[in-house]
Amino acid sequence: MVTELNQGNWSAALDQFTRRNTGRTATVEVDSKEFGAQHESVNAPLRGVAYDRQDGRIAIMLGPLDGSEGHLTHMIDAPTEVAIVTRDDGKDGVLRVANRDSSTFLMLEG
Repeated sequence: MVTELNQGNWSAALDQFTRRNTGRTATVEVDSKEFGAQHESVNAPLRGVAYDRQDGRIAIMLGPLDGSEGHLTHMIDAPTEVAIVTRDDGKDGVLRVANRDSSTFLMLEG
């Protein structure tokens, strides 16, 4: 099932998404008009996803939860759409964030 999120609720919805999924193994893929599909990060623990209303950006943070080195923050400028794809078992499967130039997919395992 695909749930499109209302822009006025992105902060709260992404906070809830983070609470449900922190620590799950995730892959970030960006599909851009200019470069096509590329992996940004593969099989890393999800630290969180947040929307900054003032900056107009969504941040996807991946890496070890223990504070050790090796983390990645993927920033998405000027998002226009945010959707969550729920798997048949009820767990979140994919977070999709689109802007005018690309779509970013946060794919969750487990």
